[in-house]
Amino acid sequence: MKTQLFCFVCCAFFFSLQAQEPAPAAGGGFEWQRGECVSEAWRAQANAEADKNAAELIAKGKIQAPDGPSIVFFEWPARQASGLGWNSYYGISNYVDQNTGAGTLDYNCGTRTYDGHKGTDIFTWPFSWYLKQNNLVEVIAASAGTIVAKYEGNSDENCSCINFNHNGVLIQHSDGSRGWYLHMKNGSVTSKGIGQSVALGEYLGVIASSGCSTGPHVHFEVWANSSSANTVDPYWVSGGCNNYNGSSWWTSQKPYREPTLNVLYVHSAAPVFGCPSSNEAPNFASTVTTGQTFYYAAYFHDQTAGQSTSYVIKRPNGTTFNSWNHASGTTYDASYWYWGWTIGNSEPSGTWTFEATYQGQTFVRQFTVANPLPVTLREFNATDDTRQVQLDWATEVEQENLGFELQSSSDGQRWEKFAFVEGKNTAAAYQYFDETPFTGERFYRLAQKDVDGDVHLSPVRRVFRATGQPQLIVSPNPVTDHTLRFQILEAPETEAQLQVTDMTGRICAAQQLNLSKQALYQGVLALNQLPAGVYTLYLRADGRVLQEKIVLR
Repeated sequence: MKTQLFCFVCCAFFFSLQAQEPAPAAGGGFEWQRGECVSEAWRAQANAEADKNAAELIAKGKIQAPDGPSIVFFEWPARQASGLGWNSYYGISNYVDQNTGAGTLDYNCGTRTYDGHKGTDIFTWPFSWYLKQNNLVEVIAASAGTIVAKYEGNSDENCSCINFNHNGVLIQHSDGSRGWYLHMKNGSVTSKGIGQSVALGEYLGVIASSGCSTGPHVHFEVWANSSSANTVDPYWVSGGCNNYNGSSWWTSQKPYREPTLNVLYVHSAAPVFGCPSSNEAPNFASTVTTGQTFYYAAYFHDQTAGQSTSYVIKRPNGTTFNSWNHASGTTYDASYWYWGWTIGNSEPSGTWTFEATYQGQTFVRQFTVANPLPVTLREFNATDDTRQVQLDWATEVEQENLGFELQSSSDGQRWEKFAFVEGKNTAAAYQYFDETPFTGERFYRLAQKDVDGDVHLSPVRRVFRATGQPQLIVSPNPVTDHTLRFQILEAPETEAQLQVTDMTGRICAAQQLNLSKQALYQGVLALNQLPAGVYTLYLRADGRVLQEKIVLR
């Protein structure tokens, strides 16, 4: 499949706050161009491999021979991970092609497919790459069964059909039918192997773009039995065009069109869509600065022509700052619209809401409005040369700045002032040297003071001087991308065991390290399949046990 993003950009980005039906700053449909994602050659190869594995498993008594043709009822093969909290996270780009000759035909007698397609393509929407990178949409078993083929270790950010090297699994059910789950994220595929059983709803992997794919999606394909090219289309409607089977294989079949508002967002700049992940920029904003333009966006799947959405932005006291309506003139598989609004400096700070009412449901996105700070800090760094600590910082904006109180701490909790630097009240760079002798850890921060007495604290910077003892450091902490980055200072020359345990003491991840005596050892540990929560990192080396509490978000 190939993806193309069609944006219909209006001439003006800013509109009067009194307008009741302003045109969006930009928006339109996110459409998938129809195209092959599983070749007949690869399909035959995968089916032959699954046949061979299934026969061996039956011969060894590890699984039972198929108990005859029947209908296997499926649940939805995807779910959002804990913590995402969207109303919906997907769209459907292609159904099974029912037309064995020229032309295309889906089960509902439409053309929402491409020639020869034998599965259902469920793509993540919006910000598919953000969802993929953060493991936020999972592939799950639509029915219980046994793994009869498994593929992993392949690139998962494909933007064209360059190969058929998918990451995914084929699962055989008790009646001999099979479910195919393809295009998963590299390193996310279930740790279970061929011959192991999976339960209904069990985790199989993360939706990504491996194999013949130009965007993150799961290709869900069904075969009626294990030895023939007998396609099943799980969708069926009375009077429809399903030529493969005479009834639905879904426990609860979703409608052909499912008009849904997936999510609302506020953006600091216009959202950018592209492939691969480096060409996508969500520009999410949880805080809106008065006097600046921010963008208020709604993302839909199966938005239908003529359906109207009512929007409103409300102040903390519930009064309306602005409201407007919008209706799409076209039916889309997936769509989005956003408007640029500026909240004036006289408006109250606090928690505001962006709300949308669509198809009888109201959805809410909260955001914070803040007046711009008189001082904006661009950077702050602390470096050590063993004799003194050099503090460098710079501002982007400065007005009504009394100055900077420099603070230090031995534990990151109790802070002491050791210097004060007057503000320059214009964007400027600063430098100061702390010559206080110390060993071990020392923390630094700035307490910027306005002329009216307000104080704003900078991020904390840590400096370490040798103590002769190993030190275990996790940074950043909390961990936000499921990749734990750690440092071992003054590492002993020995092998070491790194372990992550949950609150019950269960080991969730581990890594063997071969340390060499050096001032600094740096490493990473992937925590892709762990849910958000509090964990403990242990380092066991040379008879010592070091530990650090970590927070995974």
